[in-house]
This record gives sequence, C-alpha cells and structure tokens, in this order.
Amino acid sequence: MGILWIRKDRSRLRWRLGLGTAVGLTSLAIALSLAECGGKPEQTEGSSGLRQTAQPPSDNSGLLLSQAAEARPPSASPLFDAGNAYRQARAYADCLELNERDTQGVKSELEESREVDPSGALTVQIEGAQRHQREQCRQIGPAEYRQINKLMQQAAQQNEPNARFFLLDQRVQTWIERAAIEREQGDAGQLHPDALMAVSDVEKMALQGHPPAMALAAQLFASGLLVPADPVRAAAWKVVALQRQHREPLSRDDLTDSGLVADLSPEETDQVLRDANALRSACCATRGD
Repeated sequence: MGILWIRKDRSRLRWRLGLGTAVGLTSLAIALSLAECGGKPEQTEGSSGLRQTAQPPSDNSGLLLSQAAEARPPSASPLFDAGNAYRQARAYADCLELNERDTQGVKSELEESREVDPSGALTVQIEGAQRHQREQCRQIGPAEYRQINKLMQQAAQQNEPNARFFLLDQRVQTWIERAAIEREQGDAGQLHPDALMAVSDVEKMALQGHPPAMALAAQLFASGLLVPADPVRAAAWKVVALQRQHREPLSRDDLTDSGLVADLSPEETDQVLRDANALRSACCATRGD
C-alpha cells in the first residue's frame, strides 16, 4: 500500500505510491525540468546573480513602452507560455526543496534510493541528477523563490494542468500538516469542510486523467488524515494509475499478483476491481490511456 512520510518540520509531506518500483524521488525530474528551461530559468529584475543586462531605451517613449509592458501581467500577453512558466516555477521550487533538505538535514533521496534499489543503480542515477541540480541551483535564491507561486498561478490561469495540480497539492499539504498536528494532540477525527473540498478537487483532477492527482487521491484515502480511511477507494485509484500502462483492465489474478490488495478480503478485492473499472471508464478509457 502507499506510504506517507510527514517530516518533523512539517514543511512538506512526501509520499510514494506502491505501484511497481515507482517512488517519490524527484531528482531526475528536477534535472529534466531545468534542461527544458534552456539550462537556466528565465531572468527577472532583482534575481540573485542572474539579472540580464537591459539595453537603455533610446528615448522617453521607449521607456514608457517598456514600463507599460512590465506592468502588464505576463499571463495577459498573447506570447505568454504557460508551460514554460510552470517549468520555470517548478525548477525554482525544486531548488527551494533541495535547500530545505540540506538545511534541515532530512533523510536524503540517496538513502531512500538505497532502500528501494539495493543494487545501487538507482542511486548512481540520482547522484548524477543531483550534481546537475546543485550546479543549477547555485544561481537560484530568495528572489526566485518568491516568484514560484506567482508563476504557478499565472500558468494555472491558462489551465496548465501541472501548475493547477501544484497549487492544489499546496492546499492539501496545508491541511495534512494541520491534521497531523491535531492527531498528535489527540484531536483526530474532526473533518474540516475545506479539507474535504480539497480532497474532492483532487479526485476531480484525477478524473480528468492527471496521474499525480490519481496518486495523491490514493494516498489521501489510504491515510485517513483528511477523509475517513477507505482502503478500497485507495486501492481502486492505485489500480487506475497502474492500468494506464495497459490496454486492457486488470484481471483479478493480475490485481492479486500486484500486491495492491494484500490486506483486503476477497469481497473487498472484487469491489476494488468494480470501482477501478468505473473510475477508469470515467477518466481514461475514452482517452486511450
């Protein structure tokens, strides 16, 4: 089943979905996201060590035009690229997370990778990605970190799905951290309407075929932090995510062999199959996923 880690500093919840060898390791994605941004994120006024040299305007009219362009929100421009804005913000966010991990001394991804893959092959891949990431992140600082939410919001306004999920995940993490505190203080069991709405929004996005939302939905129903624990619903979402790799629905034998229903009764396993097939029909079958 899925595993939840809640860091003691509560700055972020990290999760991984128990589907095959998929784990919550972000280093490889970090390197790719930076590369897609052309190696260096776009530069803005006031960024640390990254400021581009602007050419002086030839006259006052040029200066006024320049100021007007800066005042206009990027998302209002017909040239605004929501995908690039997301990748830029994602690169900044990954650098911020790396900085937090280094500062707070939390369990490293290398340690996690050795547990997942004792052969060491995954560790070698992550080490290479981290070297590239750290080199890129030397140029990123507080000025860039402050742009993360603004860029994500601008991209989300243009319906960029990854940016929408990033902001939704932030909402969910805030409620998870609050629920974890309440659980430690013995106040567990209280359901908050806004938290339930956030979970509902995760499922809505999962039903749009967004894989990270499917994984998060599975985690939320497995943990029981924001909604009552529902292992059948959690397993159904895991199966839907797994079925994206297959043209045909999983059989009962496939499901049993996957280990996703090891803790469920035969009757619950049958219900997982029914629920997973219904969810897949709603979100993915018509898309050819």
